[in-house]
Amino acid sequence: MDRFPDVMILAAGLGTRMRPLTDETPKPLIKLGGRALLDRVVGLAHSEGATRFVINAHHHAGQMKAHVAALGAARFGTSFALSLEADLLNTGGGVKAALPLLQGDPVMVMNSDSIWLTDDKPLARLCAAYADAITLLCVHPMRATGFSRRSHDFCLAPDGAITTDTGAPVIYAGTALFPRAVVEAAPDGPFSLYDLIEAALEAGTLRGVALGTDWLHVGDPAALALAEARLAR
Repeated sequence: MDRFPDVMILAAGLGTRMRPLTDETPKPLIKLGGRALLDRVVGLAHSEGATRFVINAHHHAGQMKAHVAALGAARFGTSFALSLEADLLNTGGGVKAALPLLQGDPVMVMNSDSIWLTDDKPLARLCAAYADAITLLCVHPMRATGFSRRSHDFCLAPDGAITTDTGAPVIYAGTALFPRAVVEAAPDGPFSLYDLIEAALEAGTLRGVALGTDWLHVGDPAALALAEARLAR
């Protein structure tokens, strides 16, 4: 890669598990430690070199539009574009619909409800490990807040291969690099990025990089409270 990838932040969901907080506020604008979740995700990527962001929106789209415009005004040299979804397209459909706004290859996709502590810079490692295959940022369950430590998504081998049975148990940490061609080849309309991830897992091409710090998944009010407590420490 000759530059940091464009970043797509997934922010269009209804946030049903975060109700009642999301009845009046889109989930990405819920505050954690006094800052909107969306701002924290942007800050993590920007601190490692990201300068181009695309953010999708559907729920409370007017609030999202105003907030994204303010983000662009506050960060000189950084561009923000909004991909409005009249109908929800799920995670994969949202990324595919936004491709005309995204430059370069691969595309970095980040969830708006997943952050990590700033004593690690994992995105540089993620970019260095990329080799034309879906590459996931992963975290060990014991470093996860807001996720059951009794389960995991995959296993991450020492060579970076992701399988179901070889290596350390890990959770997908909500950030990944996707080859542009893989997204372009997906069907139009709503679909999940997990469809692409599972296809790569089955094909034996899925790769991963381990996060070296604590990870916070802010999926519901209880997880928000846990994340607040972890930041306070």
